[in-house]
Parts: sequence; structure tokens; C-alpha cells
Amino acid sequence: MAEDTEKTEKPTSKRLGEQRRKGNVARSSEVDTAFFLLILLVFLRIGGPLMIHVFKDMYRYAFENLTMSLGIQNIQTLVIKYFIYFWLVVGPLGFILMIVGTVSSIIQVGWIFTTEQLKMKWDFIKLGGFKEIFSVDGFKKLAKGLIKIFILSLIIWMVIRKEINSFMGLIFLDINQIFMYLLKLIVKVIIYLLIFYIFFAVADFFWSKYLYIKKLKMTKSEVKDEFKQMEGDPQVKRKILNLMMEESLKRMMKDIPQADVVITNPTHIAIAIKYDPDISDAPIVLAKGKRLIAERIKEIARENNIPIVEDKPLARLLYKFSEIGKPIDVQFYAAVAEILANVYKAKGKGFSN
Repeated sequence: MAEDTEKTEKPTSKRLGEQRRKGNVARSSEVDTAFFLLILLVFLRIGGPLMIHVFKDMYRYAFENLTMSLGIQNIQTLVIKYFIYFWLVVGPLGFILMIVGTVSSIIQVGWIFTTEQLKMKWDFIKLGGFKEIFSVDGFKKLAKGLIKIFILSLIIWMVIRKEINSFMGLIFLDINQIFMYLLKLIVKVIIYLLIFYIFFAVADFFWSKYLYIKKLKMTKSEVKDEFKQMEGDPQVKRKILNLMMEESLKRMMKDIPQADVVITNPTHIAIAIKYDPDISDAPIVLAKGKRLIAERIKEIARENNIPIVEDKPLARLLYKFSEIGKPIDVQFYAAVAEILANVYKAKGKGFSN
């Protein structure tokens, strides 16, 4: 049958949950790049002068030691010095990358911790892995990557082209001015790249989500089988039953203010009764309950000035033989009619049974 092969149904919450636990979620790497550019821009704006100071110190130190003899002691000093310089520059960038990865992941898919992605996967070595590379989707990814590189290169070229004439004047500037100029140029390039990447990342995120949902689509028979499995699970059944009972209890409590009278035994049982001849020929049970539920019924009755009448035998029989939302049994007509007549008489209303 067609429904057994065509994946036309959206993935169920169970399937999405299973994939999430495996770390398989809809995520765009372009969003990571956009965040990286944004944080890098802020970092250069704030820490740019410090980086210039480090580069200038490296430049000065290198020229001061051009004529230095390359003894063991001097080489060790140079290595340590440049190792420190290296981490002063690379360290903050590494920290930025770590923050970007974490923040971007949380924003896109929430907090996920799984070891599934760390496990060695041999699927790629199989023929299927290479088929995926040379599939239509693989060529689409390649085309997207090439277009992205072209646009990024074009943006960088357009920014730098306007500065070509200024490059010639760099020879007349001191080292500090050169570094400041390069910093401003880099910031300018990043701003233009960021503008492009914001739009590109948003589009790629929604496209990735669309492809993710499409990939996880299910056949109608798969949905039916999954539903049957869930129905057969005792925990799921118990959870569904509890939810149904909670919902039924909420509806019942919501109807109590419409009652004409609450009949009690008087402590353990309470039944809320309503009579409306336009709806039913017989009084209807709006709510019933024992112990805590009975106390809650009486509490709501008091809040809404609904009369509470004590009648132990009638309360027990109504609780045993009546259903919520349905008329009382014919055998209780006379007893309930008498109670309602007294209630209406006290309120100055008429009653006909």
C-alpha cells in the first residue's frame, strides 16, 4: 500500500525526543559563524588596542634581537617570549570559539548533553557514506558552499578595493599607526560580513529545520505502530489515565457553581445537583466525590452560596448509583425533588417535579 512507503506524516514527539537524546537535532553551522563574527567584532572593539600593543611588542622585540647571537639561552628566551605572545593572541580567540559554540547551540536547540556523538561511527566507511557525499544533497551542499565563498570573497574585495590607495601611504606611518589602520580595516570587513551572515544564517537555520523535519517524516503505518506501542506501555497508559482524571476533575469542579444544591452525608460524601427543565426532565449530577474531593465540593458550594443539605442515606445512594453529567435515577426523584423544593422555597423560587 502507498501509505506503507510514502513518508507523508510529521515526526511524532516520541521520534523527535529519541533523535534529540542521540544529539541529532536541527542546527545550522552558519548561525555559529554569525555568532563568532559578532563576538569577534565586540572583542576587537574592546580588546583591539591591547592586541596592537602585543603585536607592536613582538615586532619591536624581533628587531631588537636580529643581531643577537643564537645561543641556547637566547633561543630559550625567544621561544618562551613568543609562546607567551602567541597565547596572548590565540587564547582569547579560543575562549571566544568555546563561548560561541555553547551559546549558539543553546539558542538553536536548547541544552543537550549526550555521548552519542562521541561514539565511533563506521557508517561513513561503508559504501552508503560515500553515496551520501556524491548524492544530490551532497552536491547541493557543495553548491551552497561555493556560492557562500564567492559572496564572502566579493564582500572582502569590495571593502579592500576602496582602501588600495591608502595602502601606499602605510610606508610613511609608524608601526603603531599601521596596526591601528589594519585593525580598523579588519573591523570594517567583519561588519560587512556580519550583515551578510545575519540574513544568511537565519535563512539557513529555517532551511536546516525544514530538511530535518522532512528527513524524519514517517509513514502512516509507522505512526500507527508507534501509537500502538505507546498504548501498550503500562507507564504511558497510567500517565494518560491520570491526565484524563485530572482533566475530568477540573471540569467537574468548574461546573459546581452552577449547582442548585449539594447533598452530603455530611463528611465523607458530597453530590452537587442541578435542575433545569429546559435541559433535562430530571435533576443532573454535576459533581460527586469522597473525602478530599467531597470537602472541595462543599468549599466551592460555600464560596458560591449554594445550599448544603445533609442526608446520609440519599447521599450514599446517589454516589453509588449516579454518574457525573447524567440525570439521577428515577428511584431518587421524590427524595431529590423534596430537597430542591425546600431550597427553592427558601430562595423564593418555584419548583415543579
